Amino acid sequence: MIVKANAKKRVMLPGAKPGDVFDVELDDGKILLTKLVSAVSKLVRARRVNGIVMGSKEVELNSKVIVDAIRSDRK
Repeated sequence: MIVKANAKKRVMLPGAKPGDVFDVELDDGKILLTKLVSAVSKLVRARRVNGIVMGSKEVELNSKVIVDAIRSDRK
């Protein structure tokens, strides 16, 4: 398959969807794109119980869980 870059250095990839993220490796004139699949994190809404902010009943909300979620989101 042959694709051509436009004036803004964009290439249309068949099968790619808006928002897809790719890792790019450049090696001796070759470009290798690897689609990155992100892990879906569970959204936990904070709730207030007797003046204390808590997470959902299924997820224990503590500093380790929060730090791990932030680190995994940054990767």
